[in-house]
Amino acid sequence: MAPTMHTVVTVSMAAVLFWMADMPCARGSEVRRKAENTVLMRVQFRDAGFDEVVESLQDLAERYDPEREGINIVNMVPGDHPVPRITLSLRRVSLLETIRYITEMAGLTYRIDDRAVIITTRDERPDRIITRTYPVQPTFLDVIRGGRKEEKEPRRDDWWGW
Repeated sequence: MAPTMHTVVTVSMAAVLFWMADMPCARGSEVRRKAENTVLMRVQFRDAGFDEVVESLQDLAERYDPEREGINIVNMVPGDHPVPRITLSLRRVSLLETIRYITEMAGLTYRIDDRAVIITTRDERPDRIITRTYPVQPTFLDVIRGGRKEEKEPRRDDWWGW
């Protein structure tokens, strides 16, 4: 089955969005840099509640941040969501790796926003890819090309023209 023009536009837009996500100016790049460069000398939790863990991480982030500013860590986990108690002991590990370990242990996830690291449940992750379909007119590509029409080639049965 040959791809339609609609498929081509959808795939092209997805490729552009994927490319943009890896650009250095992507959202949260400054927060990510700080979280990667903040090395915590010692992290130790023994049967700690999740709220206590998040508070301690914020204190540790400020203490070990070379700029002494710290990083905002926002706990968006609903109060009625069951989160296991955390027992963990680490040495010389980045803040970002520590957050990754803790969220994996708790069955949660995190995302890095413009100003904070946001911890949330896996089913409420807001940065998942959402696909939307928009119908376009057959002359859509003519508009993109600036109104010029290309010469029509003889019709080929396969889309790729091979």
